Amino acid sequence: MISIELSVVSGRYLDELLESLRAQTFQDYELVIVNSNPECTDKIKEFGGNEIFRNTGKLEARKIAHETSKGEFELLLEETRFLSPDALQNLSSLENAQIAIINELEVGDKLINRINRIDAQLGFENWKEGADTLFVLPRYFRRDVLDFALSAAYSKIPSDIVSKIVSSDLEIIYLEASHRYKNITKVRESLIYKYGERSFRESFRKYYRYGRTQRVLSGTVYNDLLTLGKRRRRIGKIRYIPAVLAIYGVRGTAFFMGFYLSGSRG
Repeated sequence: MISIELSVVSGRYLDELLESLRAQTFQDYELVIVNSNPECTDKIKEFGGNEIFRNTGKLEARKIAHETSKGEFELLLEETRFLSPDALQNLSSLENAQIAIINELEVGDKLINRINRIDAQLGFENWKEGADTLFVLPRYFRRDVLDFALSAAYSKIPSDIVSKIVSSDLEIIYLEASHRYKNITKVRESLIYKYGERSFRESFRKYYRYGRTQRVLSGTVYNDLLTLGKRRRRIGKIRYIPAVLAIYGVRGTAFFMGFYLSGSRG
């Protein structure tokens, strides 16, 4: 069985996610949602999902969902993601996988969506097993791998800041898992679709939150989690450079402001 795990805050795209699960050609799965939005409770229960109502950060939500779920493999999603109809069927065939990086495709026709698609594809193409990079992150884990990663992370993060980590959860999990588990499968087919930012303003807000989370993590072993070296990728084609540099400028400015202007760690 595959456990599909996520946290819900806004619920904006929850209907799309649930519909994509109903359409799966592989039905041996469970849905576990850590929900902080009471308006989404009825939808989750009607679907038959396992709801844990808790208002907390992303990393703690991952741990709660992991401890609640029962599948041999775990697919860590966001509420902005939905699946292709054959996604779980394809993942179920990865019987020997420990960790899988899955190609994702952003939907939307706005300029920022087109730029994000270029950036994501460059990242996926540049990713190599064993590289010390965090521009592509795994979402599919064998249970014992995720158990190890979360246990290791919780042993290193002060308990008073765990609930304040609202991003960088997958980066932390990947870093810890990769210390022990080296078998990483790369799934080239786009099995996951993503609703990206609808404007550059939304992108700014998103990366501002990332900066705030990194400030929370300052002074921990994850202090350099989102440094440029771990995010840098080769752009390659010259025609992509202006668009990609533009979005990097928005993200970098927002991250800088979130980190340096959001107050103290606590």
